[in-house]
Formats: sequence, C-alpha cells, structure tokens
Amino acid sequence: MTNSDKPWKPYTGKAYAFLDYGSSSKQVVRRLESNRDRFHFSNTFVFRALKDQEEVPQAIRELAERTNVYGKTGMNNLKSLPTTPKKASDLRYVILAEDSEVFDSECPDPLGQARSNQVTAGRFSTLIGTFNNRRTPGNPNAVIRDAIFYLDSRRRAERVF
Repeated sequence: MTNSDKPWKPYTGKAYAFLDYGSSSKQVVRRLESNRDRFHFSNTFVFRALKDQEEVPQAIRELAERTNVYGKTGMNNLKSLPTTPKKASDLRYVILAEDSEVFDSECPDPLGQARSNQVTAGRFSTLIGTFNNRRTPGNPNAVIRDAIFYLDSRRRAERVF
C-alpha cells in the first residue's frame, strides 16, 4: 500500500478559550454543547474544561499573559461592562475545543493541522459569541470575558477576534 492508497484521516483541530462567565465550568461546557447542536456542528466538536493551564501549549499561555480582555455584554446591560481589562491568563476557566473531523466547505483538499486549528477556533468563537444573546440562568446581567487562541502553521499562538 502506497501513501496515496492509504485512507486520509483529518487532523484534530484544537482551540483554547480563556473565559470568565457567570456560570460554573460544567454549565459553560453544557451551554457550548447546546449551542453546537443549535448550529448543527458535528458531534465530533467537543469541549472540555481544563483544570490546569499546564495543559495549554506554552506559546498560547505566553500570549494569554500579554492579552488584555475587557468583556462583552448585551445592549441592555452596558452599565455593568467592566472598564478595566484583565489578563486572559487570569480568567477563571480554560476550555479546550477539539474537532476530530474538521472539514472546510471552501477547501476541497484535506486541511493541515494549522488550518484545522483555525477552523475549530472560528467555530468556537461563533458559539461563545452567542452567550450574550441568551440570559444566563441565575445571572441575567452576566458579562463575559473571553479570548480564544490556536496554534498556526509555525506553532505560534494566534488570537481569534
């Protein structure tokens, strides 16, 4: 069997969100899973709260140390929006998003690791972006602070805006 005869296996895309939100990490993961289903993303797109930042690649940890995050909230709650930034690395949770079968409808060729990471990070950003559009149980005035990162083709950390 030559290399061209082997079945192609997609790369697992990974993205990391440093997140501060008015819910527990389990509730955040459940909400991400619910949003994933609403957006009809694949069930291979999974989320996990990391207990230790040591599980995050060093390049991403270093960028998180230098990244200021202000926060986001709904239009009816602008008064509670923080005016001082926090470092991304100081936010309460780190959530890992992984997708073991990343495909891009705009690209007919198999995706490399960097593009898989980028697509996963973009989808992750879409899901977290919906948090301000729905009320948080027990905290209708929730403010979210988040910064989403992935590794590019040179294994450098990139932030999703």
